Amino acid sequence: MQPFMRTTWLEEQVQDVARMAQALRATGITSAENLSAQLDTRPEIAALVDEHVRTFAWYGSHHWEGEGYSRDKVLVDLARLITASAPARVANATVQPHNDGHAGLWHFIALCAYWRTHCAEVADKVLFYARPGVSSLAARFGMTYDELLWLLPSELKAAMHVGTRMKPADLDVRKSGYGYYLDEQGEHVIVGSELAEMIRVLVTFEKIDDVTEFKGTVASKGSIVRGLAKVILGPRDFVKFKEGDILVVPETTPDFVPLMKMASAIVTEVGGITSHAAIVSRELKKPCIIGTKVATRILKDGDTIEVDTASGTIRRITGNS
Repeated sequence: MQPFMRTTWLEEQVQDVARMAQALRATGITSAENLSAQLDTRPEIAALVDEHVRTFAWYGSHHWEGEGYSRDKVLVDLARLITASAPARVANATVQPHNDGHAGLWHFIALCAYWRTHCAEVADKVLFYARPGVSSLAARFGMTYDELLWLLPSELKAAMHVGTRMKPADLDVRKSGYGYYLDEQGEHVIVGSELAEMIRVLVTFEKIDDVTEFKGTVASKGSIVRGLAKVILGPRDFVKFKEGDILVVPETTPDFVPLMKMASAIVTEVGGITSHAAIVSRELKKPCIIGTKVATRILKDGDTIEVDTASGTIRRITGNS
């Protein structure tokens, strides 16, 4: 049985940038200074960059949030690769078949990994290109794009039926946290003290006071990494992430890939060997530990931590309390 060889769009994006970086280095461009101006002297490569942006305009978004890809973001990726000590390399698509008697199982795992990621890619692309229509609908209701995203399906349906502003009274409170459930009477949103009480009754948290070391599953091996932890819960937190930081997240989705490229290591709370974080970290050759369950509750922004993929251990060296 031939191994499953199909690449995801995210893998294609990474490989495409690597090819453009190779082309730039081949022409003697190895400096990131005034890279945009340097591209103007290489119109054939500049055309590849523009085509790349058109193809991956949705890249970096997730569901209805996150910024799309841009020429400036491509230039940042290219600058990182052409100035690296090791030249950018395009992944070799040749995979040797397994001879351990489990070829069918490996093929099935690869197939599941591909479709799990590709389904998210398709959803992100569709929703990204639907944004202008959503913005137009929000304006029709006298709301902003962001406000419309907080409506329940029933509220959105009512707004479309009435055709007027339908801003719920608790809309601003929802943004700081909400619960949602369905019963015979319909949809219900829980906020404020009612939400806090429901969490207290229904959710059991592990005791994590004074925990400085915890473990997870190794998704991608690498050297021991020490650096600053940055806890990223969603697109609104992306701005605080810097090159070389350690990415600490509940889980990653396609919009996290630009941050994963910048990260020196990646730590997630959930996910298995076919999770998005596992697949992309291996593609990027970034040290990654998944399934820690408690990372975002133990670690804080600015903590100096150590990620050891030999043992699957994360240690907090110094805190930022």
